[in-house]
Amino acid sequence: DLGYLVGDCLLASAFVSYMGPFLSNYRDEMLSHIWMKQVRPTGTSCFLSNPTLVRTWNIQGLPSDDFSTENGIIVTRGNRWPLMIDPQCQATKWIKNMEAKKGLKIIDLQMPDYLRILEMAIQVGAPVLLQNVQEELDPTLAPILNKSVTKVGGRLLIRLGDKEVDYHPDFRFYITTKLPNPHYTPETSSQTTIVNFAVKEQGLEAQLLGIVVRKERPELEEQKDSLVLNIAAGKRKLKELEDEILRLLNEATGSLLDDVQLVNTLQTSKVTATEVTEQLETSEMTEIKIDTAREAYRPCAQRASILFFVLNDMGRIDPMYQFSLDAYIDLFNLSINKSHRSHKLDERIRHLNEYHTYAVYRYTCRGLFERHKLLFSFQMCAKILEMSGTLKMDEYNFFLRGGVVRQMDNPCTSWLSDIYWDNITELDKLTNFHGIMNSFEQYPRDWNLWYTSSKPEKAMLPGVWENSCNQMQRMLVVRSLRPDRVAFCVTAFIVSNLGSQFIEPPVLNMKSVVDDSTTKTPLIFVLSPGVDPTSSLLQLAEQSGMAQHFHALSLGQGQAPIATRNWVFLANCHLSLSWMPQLDKLVEQLQVEEPHPSFRLWLSSSPHPEFPISILQAGIKMTTEPPTGLKANMKRLYQLITDPQFNRCTKPSKYKKLLFALCFFHSVLLERKKFLQLGWNIIYGFNDSDFEVSENLLSLYLDEYEDTPWDALKYLIAGVNYGGHVTDDWDRRPFQLRYSVLFYTYYIPKDGNLSSYKEYISLLPGMDPPEAFGQHPNADVASQITEARTLFETLLSLQPQTTPTGVAGQSREDKVLASLRSPARHGLRCSCHGQRRPRGFSRVQGPTEAGHERQFKEVLSKYFSKGIPAAKGAETPNNTEIQRSYSPGLSRGYTI
Repeated sequence: DLGYLVGDCLLASAFVSYMGPFLSNYRDEMLSHIWMKQVRPTGTSCFLSNPTLVRTWNIQGLPSDDFSTENGIIVTRGNRWPLMIDPQCQATKWIKNMEAKKGLKIIDLQMPDYLRILEMAIQVGAPVLLQNVQEELDPTLAPILNKSVTKVGGRLLIRLGDKEVDYHPDFRFYITTKLPNPHYTPETSSQTTIVNFAVKEQGLEAQLLGIVVRKERPELEEQKDSLVLNIAAGKRKLKELEDEILRLLNEATGSLLDDVQLVNTLQTSKVTATEVTEQLETSEMTEIKIDTAREAYRPCAQRASILFFVLNDMGRIDPMYQFSLDAYIDLFNLSINKSHRSHKLDERIRHLNEYHTYAVYRYTCRGLFERHKLLFSFQMCAKILEMSGTLKMDEYNFFLRGGVVRQMDNPCTSWLSDIYWDNITELDKLTNFHGIMNSFEQYPRDWNLWYTSSKPEKAMLPGVWENSCNQMQRMLVVRSLRPDRVAFCVTAFIVSNLGSQFIEPPVLNMKSVVDDSTTKTPLIFVLSPGVDPTSSLLQLAEQSGMAQHFHALSLGQGQAPIATRNWVFLANCHLSLSWMPQLDKLVEQLQVEEPHPSFRLWLSSSPHPEFPISILQAGIKMTTEPPTGLKANMKRLYQLITDPQFNRCTKPSKYKKLLFALCFFHSVLLERKKFLQLGWNIIYGFNDSDFEVSENLLSLYLDEYEDTPWDALKYLIAGVNYGGHVTDDWDRRPFQLRYSVLFYTYYIPKDGNLSSYKEYISLLPGMDPPEAFGQHPNADVASQITEARTLFETLLSLQPQTTPTGVAGQSREDKVLASLRSPARHGLRCSCHGQRRPRGFSRVQGPTEAGHERQFKEVLSKYFSKGIPAAKGAETPNNTEIQRSYSPGLSRGYTI
């Protein structure tokens, strides 16, 4: 195929030079549809490498998928030094193993002597790996990046700083960054070859497929590995024979037929070529069979790949949500080993998928804030359904975005606000909702009854919509008209598709966290306001027998870390960000050393974008904020109580009942914050120390007094301990009413052991009615609408950022003109129409007010219809004209 040589070289050089930053689908698109119309079957990867070399890379840690192989080619074949985007450290691991025998030097820009190490490596020809760079590189590296090498008297010299040093031709320079999406300057892009090692769905799926097949069918992977070796050995033998023939032809003198060695080599080559060709044909047929058998396990790899990228996307919500691919692969291997086995392949795959999905949920939830746990479950559910093809993306996009301002005549103005009618007009455009606008004219009374029902998600939809809508489509109707019930719909949707365990986050058990950790794993508390894990950690140290070997430091007090082989707790790391690079080095050093088996490193920090990503990825993250809901809070409180503590009181019957009432009282006070100032003037922050002190008082007074001093207990627990937080005089009145009935109004379960109380709590409803807090049924409408809005905004931020066709070329002026034209084209909306009103009440627009609104619209429409004259310099409506047409509306707070 020498006729293709020039074209292959052109494509290969362009591939190495330009394809580094792009993902595999962009690379394929560039090659197949832009650079050439018909790609050769071999492709650039086979042209630039061979299977033996690629297999060696795989052994050294490079993933075996095509995308990673292409990256390896670009790194090793490129003329410029590679700058690798490596958030999951796959490239770093590969480079370290590949260059270890050549004396690899590892440096970073925080090292004081990194230039000296780099200078010595340049002189002796040792490879250098520069780790963890940011978006700006040190200017002193410019001569190395530009390869500014000069030849003086047979010596290769390069200038570093103020001196020239000898340049060894075997010197190699690698740069990595853990930033997932860095933005480098054009100068940096031209000096280096940027290679994107960030793992993507297809690449990770191929890696996980190899892992699950190697676990489930090890003979298949062994056959595939041996095939690669046999094919590579056969091709290498052919290449050696071809080289030998060319050498003999070049050295031959006289007649070629008289050269016995040449003739024998030609005969041997012919026989070998025939054997190798037959072997390759057999190997290819065997490879097809192996790939077919491996494909049966692809659903497991797809599910695991999707779940990892759900985890990866969480980092865009909070900077502390960082997860390591190595830790995730360990979790995947654990799921393969522990999941239920079956002789039927379909059942085995189903059991593995179910086990691993819940394992990911359980593993992740302990490091998520409460407000993100339901969102995480729903994102998992949506991605799984999207992969299976059961989720229609146009409906899902509407669920996230809702309707736009395309106001048409609202047939139900007496009870339906315009913002909700906008949602219905947009919903009518979806395939399965054609005609829903007309149904509001046909069944206005039925829709009003549905709209005003207390639980519309469970009520029957009017007309034909009850039987024509599936669960997701019913959610769209609820999202359009009753956003305050969206959270309930999302919860039911998760339960029906994944199971009820995905809406009940497991209670944090710090003992199990310690058991899951190793000496190399940092244990990180992600702090929230008003929560201090120190007391819980001290209690755990006492239970684990480490109280005498526990050392706690607060980095905000200027204290230096101490070396110990036991438990070390570094608190408030966010207050000492300047020391975090040194901590990063210590954690990295832990990965290669063997600390004492009892050693554990505990950290605590508030969320901060500058907290080292590598520490977050290497560690186990925990949040200690109270959970959401009365049931979850009571479950957590009973989880903190040990059996000796539960049975220590001399009056167990009274103690157990009062303890249950105290737990309920504490949970109510914690959950009350969702109502904000509704009922109280100030939002008060109660914490676990209030409960601990109150529980101790309860046990002490019951033991000390024969007759229980009820008034003293109520006063000390509720009036002093909890009541000390209440500073507003008016807030004390409802608080006193609340604690005056503390000990005798709640339903108490039958007397039993600690596990019986936990079992009773597990039977409580997951959703709390406002009546449990002494509030009106409509009290939580505002908080539920806010929760739904936050859910939509966060999910939208996780969606791929795409630019609609035709928008990219718009100027800022064009965008302003388009936004100004929209009110005239689609009508104007008043802010008061979107306000939520109590059920049973409606805002009826009077005839005078309606006339002013119509006149106001006519004035603006007259000028907007001329093509936005303000942008063109023409006549514009003056303030007097606008005020004269709609002064009552302006005084009422109407907005355009």
